[in-house]
Amino acid sequence: MLFKRGKKEPVIDMPCDKRAFKKIIEENKVVVVDFWARWCFPCIIYSRYFKKAASRLADKALFVKVNVGECYSIAKKYNIFGVPTTIIFVNGEPVRRIMGLMSGETLVNIVKMYLK
Repeated sequence: MLFKRGKKEPVIDMPCDKRAFKKIIEENKVVVVDFWARWCFPCIIYSRYFKKAASRLADKALFVKVNVGECYSIAKKYNIFGVPTTIIFVNGEPVRRIMGLMSGETLVNIVKMYLK
């Protein structure tokens, strides 16, 4: 595992490095990525739900945030045209894309489908 979360923080803020991002999604079985922007009010609201889901599933999946304004090349690679967008990667491959807000409980239930 490339990144290890501290006990206090269940979500990793992704540095803008395509190689590091690729390594993260390939070396972890399930990775949940929140593509967001600082100017996006729904993203700020969703951030709380994303963090709650990350806390509940911290030992089962890796939760990562990618700022599309700073990490344009990563956002472009995954065709992020609107934020917030959540992509779930399993074994390095994107398996689910969710656009817009959802509750933490909904996100937990969706991620659980890929933990088997």
